[in-house]
Amino acid sequence: MKTKYIVMIIDDNFTGLDSSLNKIEQYLKKQGVEFVAEKIEVTSDWKMEENLSFNGLIKNPELDMILVDFNLDDTYDGYEVIKYIREQKTNYHAPIIFYTADDIPTLIDLKNKENVFKGKKILEGIYFEERDKIEEKAICIFHSLLEKEKSVAHGRGLLLDTCSEMEAKIKELILLLQSKIKDKTTAKNLILNEILKENNNDFQQAVKALDENTIFSFMVGDRCRSKTFLKVSSLIALLSMPEFNKKITPGCIRYFSTLYAKTSTATTPPTEFLMDLRNTYGHKSEKEIMSHHTDGRVIDIRKYCTAHLRNVEKLIAECSAIV
Repeated sequence: MKTKYIVMIIDDNFTGLDSSLNKIEQYLKKQGVEFVAEKIEVTSDWKMEENLSFNGLIKNPELDMILVDFNLDDTYDGYEVIKYIREQKTNYHAPIIFYTADDIPTLIDLKNKENVFKGKKILEGIYFEERDKIEEKAICIFHSLLEKEKSVAHGRGLLLDTCSEMEAKIKELILLLQSKIKDKTTAKNLILNEILKENNNDFQQAVKALDENTIFSFMVGDRCRSKTFLKVSSLIALLSMPEFNKKITPGCIRYFSTLYAKTSTATTPPTEFLMDLRNTYGHKSEKEIMSHHTDGRVIDIRKYCTAHLRNVEKLIAECSAIV
């Protein structure tokens, strides 16, 4: 299950395309998917074999769709570009929409006859569309792709990947705050107040032996690997310190606090708690999950995964900017 669709648009004049691209973006947004439009402008001195952005996108396994204008600059026509893309054999699966302001049936007939006459295969995976109706074809294709991603397995995979990435970013944020905090003693006491809530004698004894510096190393070490809730609550306490108070967007901290609930309903965990949702999909059978694995839940998973990643990235950026 993906939370981002990357589309490459190849044209010599993007005038008039914004409306279609906006419609595609709005459709995907409703599905919990981020839309990334990568525009490649063809000019009179453009050389597709040497263009780094163009060739980099062709080789990017995350590229989902390619839009190519038929009437490019005099140096190329769109067919040459499509032929080059398919010959690279990378991203061969990516659908290509070949669009034009000309007559569509004439264009299809022209290109097919040209290939047959030259003894060449007709290029595969190509959709033809009028320039001002690109979004209709693109949305149909994306709808088909999204339908295939509604399975429990896809949801489980996205949740596990996202939560692993969140754990890495939480570790990054802890070490970042350590480098920014001036009053390490207060910081240690704030952390102790949170992590001593763990009702385990051995764990508590290990924590009490830590000093102002080793307590941060402990938080990102193996002993706290599975204690996401304690790390999140400790980070929220640290972000209330003078170094960060009023310098960090309050909404970021509030949303960060919904990452993990201490407890949740066993049968239907609240969807706003991403880590709890991960645990449900990670530890229950498909049969158990199917009772609440609706279209709405699938969209929620995409939205929550994207929102939490962007939120923690913003927290890291704002903390990094503090002198």
